[in-house]
Amino acid sequence: MFYNTKLKKMITKVFNELIVKKGVSNRQLAKECGVSGQTVANWRSGSKIPADILPTLSRIFKICLNDFFPQGDYIIYGRDVGSVRCVECENLEKRLKEEERVNRELLEHYLKLQKEIDRLTMK
Repeated sequence: MFYNTKLKKMITKVFNELIVKKGVSNRQLAKECGVSGQTVANWRSGSKIPADILPTLSRIFKICLNDFFPQGDYIIYGRDVGSVRCVECENLEKRLKEEERVNRELLEHYLKLQKEIDRLTMK
């Protein structure tokens, strides 16, 4: 959780604005984040919002991590969040795309193998 109440309020405000702008429901966002709808409701109310979910939210909303911190630098868990650069977000996005590509290749390979197994067992 965030230690700074002002920071938590600011991030909650930005988070809620993004939800409205994107037009997603708590249920849709929960599915994309892999959490429950109640968890998203907690984030929206500002009662609980973990720092480690921000990169995921940045990816979902297609924003830079810095966009959660429009009023300057803040420290969360001893980390200078204000020093997070858009370049880091881009690097993360590149790594995620590469992982998606590898996963697609693995799935294609698996499906080919499954077809071959099916073909061989049909004989």
